[in-house]
Amino acid sequence: MTTIRRSTVLDADAARVWTEVNKPRLLFEVAWPLVRFVLMDPVPIGAPWKPAKHRVRMLLFGFVPIGEQVIGIERPPAVDGIRSLRDNGSSRLMRRWDHLISVHELADGKTRYTDCVEIDAGRLTFFVSCFAQLFYWHRQRRLRRLAKRGFVYPAG
Repeated sequence: MTTIRRSTVLDADAARVWTEVNKPRLLFEVAWPLVRFVLMDPVPIGAPWKPAKHRVRMLLFGFVPIGEQVIGIERPPAVDGIRSLRDNGSSRLMRRWDHLISVHELADGKTRYTDCVEIDAGRLTFFVSCFAQLFYWHRQRRLRRLAKRGFVYPAG
């Protein structure tokens, strides 16, 4: 098992970041075009995730199938003003994909956003964690841009 932790500062207030983090639409936007997630269960992408297990298909670069995964949404209680959204996910390849997103309000009206993920893919853990490093760097880069635009999502 390996743990990846990556943080960034967003030019947006924590309440707005928290609202957006809770929507499937944010995941779809920040993962694109590296990974495309296709919901297998009907979930409104602009509404908050329901605490439940949501099945998704994943497509690398938007068209190469890389399997299905369960996104297991939980909302742990806030600690010291830091709110968290947890995806306790898994798939046939991933025994464990435990992803915790933390949103922490900073004094200057900005927000510290942190991704922390524990990965266990058996013998493939090293390779999956290398991809995850790239994936979370990509996500946070796109998230910073989206926050700067006031979370105005591109059409389409």
